[in-house]
Amino acid sequence: MAFVKLDCGMLDSTLWYQKDQRDLFITALLMARPHELTETVQVIEVDSLDPAGWAIPPGWYGIVEAAGLGIVNRSGLNPVGGMMALRELCGPDPESRSQDWEGRRMGRVDGGYIVLNYDRYRTKDHTAAERSRRYRAKMRNSVTTLRHGVTTRSVTQAEAEAEAEAIEQVPPVVPQGTTPPKRKRRSPVGPMPADWHPNGSSGIRARDLGLTLGDEATDFREWTTAKGAQYADWDAAFLSHLRRRAQFRKDRTGESGAQSEADHESQKARIAAEYRADQARIAREQGEAAPVDLIRKLTAGIGRPVGTQ
Repeated sequence: MAFVKLDCGMLDSTLWYQKDQRDLFITALLMARPHELTETVQVIEVDSLDPAGWAIPPGWYGIVEAAGLGIVNRSGLNPVGGMMALRELCGPDPESRSQDWEGRRMGRVDGGYIVLNYDRYRTKDHTAAERSRRYRAKMRNSVTTLRHGVTTRSVTQAEAEAEAEAIEQVPPVVPQGTTPPKRKRRSPVGPMPADWHPNGSSGIRARDLGLTLGDEATDFREWTTAKGAQYADWDAAFLSHLRRRAQFRKDRTGESGAQSEADHESQKARIAAEYRADQARIAREQGEAAPVDLIRKLTAGIGRPVGTQ
């Protein structure tokens, strides 16, 4: 349902001293609803269908979708006096404070009557200046003394944010004769460098997790290339990759993947035995003795986790 505000300035207008016009105009305000004219509309005379000689341009107004007698009946005026008041509301008023529309307040159009200043007063914030004055006074008087002589005042969220931004923009105080500290800049994010290789920390981490460093580095390169991944610290990203791979293995097999020293020696012995057996078989077929020294050298590092001696 539409609503309308009554301008208190009406008390000092020429309208207020004309009772029939005042009652009829207030009735029209209460009957009106917001309406937009999309094109210029010619105004019609109140007593006939002849053009009134002026037009209403496009814009937002109030419209009373009723005949003149309908508005008069709603106002409680007698038909003769009410129609006379309606003609005066639709005509110029040289004594009006506002010379918009030459002092006219209403105009008859096809479909009813247009209240010319309806939207202007409906959307006007008459209390904005007073609210601003009260707010400024509140801010000036909002200093409150607390215990121990400490004073404070209420701070709105907007004030706190503005103060924080101002603090960030103020450079730190530097003693005279010293060089201000340089801000630490974050490393730029980018693709994997062409010369990137796992560092020593990665090798130790891979050994502790029971992973093969070379295989994991290859998988990491292929994965990041395929995904187009970019990092600021590729060494840290690779360590995260190792942790995820070890966790994936643990979730899949139920084991941590880390290899104890006993498991390492057992694996080494098993691989060496299989290798000796293969070499002995080949030697028998070729009529030669198995190269024991070569076997010992080749199996010395088999099964040992990466990074151990």
